[in-house]
Amino acid sequence: MQLEASLKGYFESNPNCRFVSSIPGFGLITTTLLVAMVDKGQAFKCASDIAVWVGITPKQYASGDKSKMGGITKRGDRYLRTLLVQGAHTAINWANKKDDRHSLWIKQLVLRIGRKKAAVAVTHKMIRLAWVLLQKQKDFMLKTCH
Repeated sequence: MQLEASLKGYFESNPNCRFVSSIPGFGLITTTLLVAMVDKGQAFKCASDIAVWVGITPKQYASGDKSKMGGITKRGDRYLRTLLVQGAHTAINWANKKDDRHSLWIKQLVLRIGRKKAAVAVTHKMIRLAWVLLQKQKDFMLKTCH
C-alpha cells in the first residue's frame, strides 16, 4: 500500500508520466519505471536507440554473405522489458474490443505473425512511441477508422 501510494505520488507529480501512460498497455508501474529510468529520453538520439537499450530489437547473425535475424537481444533492464511485454499483451487483448487504427494494426499483426511475436512487435512500437511522446511532450491520440 505504501509503495503504491509512493508510485501514485510520483506519477501525479511528473508530467512525463501522463504522456507515456496515454499509450495503450502502459500502466502505473511500467510508466513510472520507464520515466524514472529515462526521464525525457534525452540520452537517446532517436526512437530506435531506446528500443536497443531496452533489448527489444532482433539479434543479427552473419557469416560470410549470409545474414539471419534471430530472437531479441535481451540487453538492458530485464524487469522493464518484462513489464513492457506484459503491457503489449494487455494492448493486444484490448485491441479486440476497439476499432481505432492502432487496434486494427495490432489485430492484423496477430493474425499475420501470431500472438507472441506480435507482443514483441507491439512492445517495440510502444517503447519507440513513448520516446517520441516524451520528446514532443504530447499525449497519444487514437484515431478511429470510420
